[in-house]
Amino acid sequence: MISLDDGQPDFPVYCDHSTNEGGWIVFQNRYAPFKMSFNREWVEYERGFGNLASEHWLGNEILKRLTANTTRRLLIELTNEKGESGFAQFLSFKVSGRINTLSVESYSGSIGDSISHVEPSWNLSYVAFSTPDRDNDNNIGGKCSTNSGWWFNWCSKCDLNAQNPWWSTWANAAITRTMMKLR
Repeated sequence: MISLDDGQPDFPVYCDHSTNEGGWIVFQNRYAPFKMSFNREWVEYERGFGNLASEHWLGNEILKRLTANTTRRLLIELTNEKGESGFAQFLSFKVSGRINTLSVESYSGSIGDSISHVEPSWNLSYVAFSTPDRDNDNNIGGKCSTNSGWWFNWCSKCDLNAQNPWWSTWANAAITRTMMKLR
């Protein structure tokens, strides 16, 4: 259970105490054969879904609470069908506002940066979260979120909640496991 000094109720989380000295809160966990659908509506992504001990999305409301008053780190870990693993870490991570705007800065890692892309139309920092029933992307006349909830600008170079997760800067084989953590 996590207790924050924000006047809101405590909530359960799944923690990783072994990676990089531990202390990571796992807010997204998926693994092949991807039995749990992440094709969900806005309210489900707000509240969270799944089982914390297996596949889940912790919830955008909780992400906002966790990142509201402090700078958090984001760690994304991926494994592909060849058994290769890699990571992306951002030293600053925040989700804020009524449309769950993403903010990330300072990438390091081994899988490349598919989030804070140098080309403005692909950069997901300061972009709103979208779901199939709530289109908040910047793709005028189009809709990027058709089968998952994710941060889309002019669509995206990654979507770890898609039926077949992808990360464009690490596209050497199909992704079989994704885990997103913060601390």
